[in-house]
Amino acid sequence: LTVDADAFHVPFGILRKVLSGACKRLFVTNRLFGSGNGEIRLFGSQVVADFVSDSDLDAVFRHCHALVYPSLFEGFGYPPLEAMRYGKPVICSNACSMPEILGDAPIYFSPLYETAIFQALQKLENTDYSDISKRSRQRYEAVNLRQEHDLRKLLNLLTV
Repeated sequence: LTVDADAFHVPFGILRKVLSGACKRLFVTNRLFGSGNGEIRLFGSQVVADFVSDSDLDAVFRHCHALVYPSLFEGFGYPPLEAMRYGKPVICSNACSMPEILGDAPIYFSPLYETAIFQALQKLENTDYSDISKRSRQRYEAVNLRQEHDLRKLLNLLTV
């Protein structure tokens, strides 16, 4: 699974090129689900959609094998956190805030190099899925706890 609200953040061309070869070798199920230009399209093993409702996106995250997130620049990184909420492994760009927010849970790569993305996909295939899944869930819980703590502090400051 890959998802982004703004296609300019994600080098989908590079990702499609990598997945077109990698999926044949690495995955039994090989669907790429991402943003497009107003319709759902099927490109061989790729489904591209411009809009997905919150409930459908929730279901996609819940049932995906992993999230591939090759963002070039990012504000906070909610899509990887959403995948981690369900304990899904995240294969993620090492750009911008991703390492700071996501910690050591994801498998990182440079979003600029096809070989780096391919090697990250191979690493997922060659690593214990349950271990990566567990790390994802633990990181989500830590970030979520921190956000709740910060929100309580802010509300206390506002009500004083």
